[in-house]
Amino acid sequence: LCKSNAVLEPPKVAMVGSHTLTVCSVSKLSATLRNGECIYSTHFAVGGSTWYLKFCPRWLQSGILWLVFASKGDEMTPTTAEFSFEFEGLVNLESQKTRHTFDRDNDDFYYHLKYTGTWPTQDDRLVVRCCLVVVTPEEVRTTIPTCSTESVLTPLLSAMHR
Repeated sequence: LCKSNAVLEPPKVAMVGSHTLTVCSVSKLSATLRNGECIYSTHFAVGGSTWYLKFCPRWLQSGILWLVFASKGDEMTPTTAEFSFEFEGLVNLESQKTRHTFDRDNDDFYYHLKYTGTWPTQDDRLVVRCCLVVVTPEEVRTTIPTCSTESVLTPLLSAMHR
């Protein structure tokens, strides 16, 4: 007789990384870019996925920062990540952690930087550090059949051999 035993395998280890984007002068960058134009960090890899930061210094009278998942076309596997931003310079704070499953090139998750206009004589450097944890899904419960040595037919076969 076959029985099934459910086995829960341990989750895979999450992968951790960070990336830093430095803007030497937000006011000079704002003067150079038109409203809504952005700069992009170099691509970086965490957890087998490629990411980059996108920063727009002039977005509705303040700045906005995105963590973007760089997909590879249609063959993208959804990836879950927890991330937060640490800011130094013009803005000094740490954002709350956000958890999201990215399933395409994704501009949906951003952090809105609230700052007032800056003066050219002021040090308006901005250092952004993105802390990122890529979470791999836990293994699905798998059923492993195990067969006992005794079958329903065992008594019948034993009776035939008497």
